[in-house]
Parts: sequence; structure tokens; C-alpha cells
Amino acid sequence: MIRYIGTKEDRAKIKELLTKRCKVWEHERLMALKMGFEKHNSLKKIAETVGRHPITIHRWFNCYRKAGLKGLLKRKFAGGYYKNRCCGKVKAYLSAGLKAKRWKSAVQAQQALQQYFGRKFNYITVWRWLKNCDGGVSVRRPMYEKKNPQLSKVSKSEGAKERQGNAGEWSLT
Repeated sequence: MIRYIGTKEDRAKIKELLTKRCKVWEHERLMALKMGFEKHNSLKKIAETVGRHPITIHRWFNCYRKAGLKGLLKRKFAGGYYKNRCCGKVKAYLSAGLKAKRWKSAVQAQQALQQYFGRKFNYITVWRWLKNCDGGVSVRRPMYEKKNPQLSKVSKSEGAKERQGNAGEWSLT
């Protein structure tokens, strides 16, 4: 397949940008474009070299065709996790639930959110929201057995079974 992308000015600009210090994701895209300018490089070979899927490389080429270098080197998000999209109602509900100690786990909070708001919430998302609402997990650790005489009387195997049953409780920190 012959790709018709890139002018001589763009090729010179990409070579210049590759010599400068840039972010990793920018370098990957520029390297893919540089390899894409050469007709003998297949999409699969470019993808293997850059370490991305061929569909991603194809998407980058389409973005370059539509918006040029500026469009290709623009990210839709700042990197890392997406912004916290916890609306005020959800945050207020979670904060009130943490204060009232309604849930012992993030799974219970997730189920309560789904029932209250009538929509599905991802577990990891709920866990992050709880964490951002100053909620913390309190987990009983084995070292507390020494401080609690009642637990020290229980054999180790029974104590382990009891600890597994109580994975942790969410509370305000």
C-alpha cells in the first residue's frame, strides 16, 4: 500500500522535532509518521517498531491527514487518569454514606450507588471517588492480634479465616 502523506516541509519539521527533547507519546507519533513517509514500511512494521497496534498507527495517519502536525500532537486529555467526573450529587451521597458508616466495602458503596441513581458504576471509579471523598479503608492487620487478647486465644488458622471474612471497612479519615 502506498501512502500519500507528508510534504517536504513536514518531513523536515518532523526530523527537527525528533532531535529535540519531547514527551514519549509525541516521540512515538513523530517516529510513526517519519516511518510512514517511507513507502517501503508497512503499517505492521511501523506498529512493531513504535510498540503500538496497527489500528492506532492508522488512526494517527488519519489524524495527520485531517489536522496536520498540530492535530496529531494534540492530546484529548492531560495524561494519567481521566478527570474525576464525580458530580456533586454523587459526591454528596458518598460523603453522607461515609459519615453514617453505611458501607463496609467499595462493592457495597457501588451497589448502593447503582440502586440510588439507577445506573451502572464501575468498581474502580467508585473506589477512586470514595478515596477522593476522604474515605479510607481500615483493615485489621495480623499485628493487632497481639494487642487484642481475644484474638490471641484463637488459633492462627481460625484467626486467618476470621481476617479473610473482614477485608476492611470504609470510613472517613
